[in-house]
Amino acid sequence: HEYWGDLIFQQDSLSGGQLALWNPYDRGGFPVYGDPQPGMFYPPNWPLLIWGSVGDSLPFGIASFKIVLHWIFGAIGMHLLIRRLGGSRESWEPACYAAGALFSFTSPKLRYMGSALNWSVAWLPWVLLAVWYFSEKPTARRGVLMGTTLAMVLLSGAPAALLYALILALPFGVYQMWGRIRASWKAIAAGAGTALLWVLPLMASNLQQLPESVRQARSYSFITDSVFSPGHLITFVVPRLGQGENPYVGGLVILGIGLAIANRKQRGLAWVFLGIAAFSIAISLGGHAGFLPSLASAFSPFSMFRRAHRYLYVTSVALAVLGGLGFGYVLSIEKEERKAQLAKALTWVGGALSFALGIAYLISVVMQDKIGAHKNEGFGLAFLSALVFTVLLRLILTSNPRAKRGLAWAVVALVFIDVWTANFQVSDVGMTALPHTPRDGDVAQLEGLERDWRIYDDGYLEYRPGTRLQIRDFSGYEDDPLGLSRYTRLLNAAKRDHRLFGHANVRYLLTRNGKLKPRPADATQKSPGIWELKETAPAVYFIADPVVVETPDDALKKLRSFKPGAGAVAEGAVPRGDSALSITQGRITILEPNRLVAEIETPGPGLVVIAEAYYPQWRATVDGAETPILPANVMFRGIPISSAGVHSIEMTLSPHRFWWLLPAFLLAFGLLLWAALWPSLRRRWT
Repeated sequence: HEYWGDLIFQQDSLSGGQLALWNPYDRGGFPVYGDPQPGMFYPPNWPLLIWGSVGDSLPFGIASFKIVLHWIFGAIGMHLLIRRLGGSRESWEPACYAAGALFSFTSPKLRYMGSALNWSVAWLPWVLLAVWYFSEKPTARRGVLMGTTLAMVLLSGAPAALLYALILALPFGVYQMWGRIRASWKAIAAGAGTALLWVLPLMASNLQQLPESVRQARSYSFITDSVFSPGHLITFVVPRLGQGENPYVGGLVILGIGLAIANRKQRGLAWVFLGIAAFSIAISLGGHAGFLPSLASAFSPFSMFRRAHRYLYVTSVALAVLGGLGFGYVLSIEKEERKAQLAKALTWVGGALSFALGIAYLISVVMQDKIGAHKNEGFGLAFLSALVFTVLLRLILTSNPRAKRGLAWAVVALVFIDVWTANFQVSDVGMTALPHTPRDGDVAQLEGLERDWRIYDDGYLEYRPGTRLQIRDFSGYEDDPLGLSRYTRLLNAAKRDHRLFGHANVRYLLTRNGKLKPRPADATQKSPGIWELKETAPAVYFIADPVVVETPDDALKKLRSFKPGAGAVAEGAVPRGDSALSITQGRITILEPNRLVAEIETPGPGLVVIAEAYYPQWRATVDGAETPILPANVMFRGIPISSAGVHSIEMTLSPHRFWWLLPAFLLAFGLLLWAALWPSLRRRWT
C-alpha cells in the first residue's frame, strides 16, 4: 500500500507537468528523488504511470500488476538461466520450470510478497544470466547489457538487493571468466561504467539524503537484527517451524545439491553456488552468530542495511539454481552405468533422509500436545517430500524415455505443490487486502486542509491519504528507512505527548478505533474517530524573539515549554526583534511538489516559521532576495526576516547534483538502445 501512494504521486506530478522530486503531502514533506523505492528512475515504471494516467486516478490494480509482473519476470529469468547453464538441451526443460517455481514460491519471496525488495530480487536471475552471456563472449556491447541489468536491481526500488546481486554475481562471474579477466578488462569496464551511469543521479541524491535520514544513525542492532537463528536451520528441510522465516526448499533441492555435485562437468559451478548459499545463510543469522558483525566492521556495504534475515533472498536464488542443476543432470544422463550408480546412491541417501524425517514425524505425533499441530504437520510434509522425490528421481533414472518425460513433468508439478503447501501460511503474512476507503469523503467536513492545516491519520483513512487525496498529512510511510530523522524525532515525541502535534500544524487527529490516548486537554471530538486540536500552530507565522539552540534534541526540549504558535525554536543565527512585537499569521499561497510560496506581514525583524519539512536542498528568497533557511521547531523551515512589512517568501527545491548528473542517466539509456539495436542495424547495413 505504501508503493501505491508512490505511483499516485508520480502520476499526479507528471500530469501537472513536473518531476516528482518532493512530496509535500506525506510526513510533513520528504524528498522523493533520492529514494530508490518510488522507482522514479526505473524504466518499467514509466508505462505503468502512463497506463494509470488514462483514468481520473491511478487504481490500486496498477500496483498489484507491478507486483505480479515482477513475480513472473523473476521466474522467467530463473528458467532461462538454468536453460543456459544446462547447455540449452531439450531434456533440461522440466528442470528450468522447477527452478522457476523454487525461486518464486519459496520464502522470503512469499514472506515479503508485497515488498519493494521483490521487485529488485526479480532481477537477480537476470543478473546471473547477463554475467553468463557476457562470459560467453566478452564484448563492450555485452558489457553494456550486463551493466544495465545490474543497475536495474537498484533502480527498481531496494538498495539492499544490489548487495545481494553482487554476492551472487561476483563469485559466479569469476568462475565463468577464470583466466580471461585480465584480457577482458575493457569489456568489464564498459559494463561497470554503464551500471554507474544508470545509477549516478540516484546515488548522488541518495548520498545527499543519508545524513538527514534515520539510516545515518544505524546501530549494531539495526545491522544485525535477525529473526533467523541457528535453531531455524532445520527449516530448510522441515517447514512451519520458524517463527518469522520459513526458508523451506523441499526434497528436490536437498537431493539436487548432491546430484549437482555428482555432475563432473558442472561440479565446480555447483560448489560455487553451494558456497554462496552457505555464505548467505551465515550472514542471515545476524547477531545470533559473529559472522555479519565482523564482516560489517571490515566491509562497509554490509553495515548499510537492516534485517539480516533478508540475506536469505540470496540463499533462495542459490538453492533454486542448485535444485535446477541437480534435476537437469538426472534428466540428461544417457549412460546406463551412470544411471545405475546414481539410482543406487539416491536410494541410500534419499532413503536415509526419508527414514530420519519419518522417525522425527512419529516423535512429533507423540509430542503433539507439547510442540503444536503445525509443527507436527511440518515434519509430516518434510517426510513426504523426501520420500516422493527420492522415488520419482529414481524412477526417472530407471524408466524408458516416454515414461521418463511424464515423470519429469510430474516432478515439476509436485515441486510447486510442495513449496506452496509448506509456505502458503507465510504468504498470508505477506499479502494485504485490497484497499477499502469508505471514509475518504469525511475529510470534506474538515476546514482548511488545502494549505492552512494538517491532519495526522492513525489508520482512520489509511493507505497514505495525504498522497492519495493531496492533503497535508503528518503521517504516511512512517517506517521508511530513508525517512528524515528530524521528522522521526518529532513524531515519536508527539505520539507520547499529543500536544506536540499542534507544533506540527496538525489540526485534526484521525484515529482508527475512535480513541485518543493520551488525550490533550484542548482536544474535542468532531465525530467518531476525528478529533480537533484547538491549540495548533499556523502553517506560516512570525515571531520576533525565537529561542536559539544548537541541536534538534535541544529544540525538542524547548518546544515543549510553550503552546503551539506561541513561540519558536531555531538552529542558527536569527535577527532579534522586540519581544513585545505581536505574533502574526501568514498563509501558503502556492504549494507544489517542488515549489512553495507564502505571504506574511511582519511588524519587525524576527523569524518566520513555515510548517514544511526542512531539507538542505531547498532555497528561499524573501521579496526576491536570497535568504538562508534554518531548521525551526525541530523539523520545519525558519526564514530570518530583517524588516517590517508585507513579505513574499518563495521556496524552490534545488537538487543541483541531481540535475548535473541526469545526463549520465540519459547517456546510459542511449547505450542500452545501441547495445540492443546494434546487431540488427549492422546486419541491415551490411
